[in-house]
Amino acid sequence: MGRKDESSYQDAVEQLNEYLDRLSPDEQGLLNLLFGLKGNRPHSPEELASKLGVPLSTVLELEADALRKLRDLDDSDL
Repeated sequence: MGRKDESSYQDAVEQLNEYLDRLSPDEQGLLNLLFGLKGNRPHSPEELASKLGVPLSTVLELEADALRKLRDLDDSDL
């Protein structure tokens, strides 16, 4: 990766982290695991439900709520 690409990547990571910081710790953790962020491998919702000992519907609801919050944010919220 060139310096420009690396700089752009770091900027994107910083922006993503700023958005994720607006979520609850549970929502952040769930999205980190679902999408393989912060060094995690991606997990399926079914895997997370089993791992967390909660119904699949709980994982799906938390995921939907977290993604909705992220969509509703704009740069003025940061």
